[in-house]
Amino acid sequence: MDKKSIIPSFIESLDPAKDIIVNSLEIPLDDVIENDLLKEIPLVKTIISVYKIGINLKERKAIKNTVSFINAFNEQTISEKAYLKYKEKIESSEQTAKEEVERVLLLIDESIDDIKIKFHARLFRAFVCEDITWDRFCELSEINRRLFLSDYHVLEFEYEKLTKPVKNGEVKSMMYDTYRTDRLASLGLMIIDRKKGEVITAHPHYVATDLGIDFIKYTK
Repeated sequence: MDKKSIIPSFIESLDPAKDIIVNSLEIPLDDVIENDLLKEIPLVKTIISVYKIGINLKERKAIKNTVSFINAFNEQTISEKAYLKYKEKIESSEQTAKEEVERVLLLIDESIDDIKIKFHARLFRAFVCEDITWDRFCELSEINRRLFLSDYHVLEFEYEKLTKPVKNGEVKSMMYDTYRTDRLASLGLMIIDRKKGEVITAHPHYVATDLGIDFIKYTK
């Protein structure tokens, strides 16, 4: 695909002023290139024009992924100032455009689950809004690639324990499968809570790390 056309159309698709929201989940893959609303999204228009005819299942899925990403990116309004600042950065540096936009496009293209696409988009929005650095985005998006869908609720529960007030007498706890907490720990998202005691039992108590908290905070 022509990088000279795909990168500008990607940036243009993020423009909050366009306010284009399409429920791509309700559009069958067979109809994805015939949908007029989808064609209003610059990146989708570019993809369709490049392939023109003979768009196969993979390209149709890529278009649906693109729409899901754009929708999730625009769930929360970013300021025009933040958008224009990022747009100017991309337009002024071919190297930055190649490094950042191409990485995001690859994340979109390879995703199978819609929720992972949405999380990639929310993380990228946090980066564009300068809530996280590029290195942090790369780290968190790589974690998102490697997580199992069933892992998300574990992190969300731990995040809520830390951020929501506890009512009188309420105890927030959940038993997790060991293999799941071990997997989350291997990704740096959870760690054994040493405050519960120095002796490590057969079922140690895990808590979310700062990285795990960031992951939930910026994907919610």
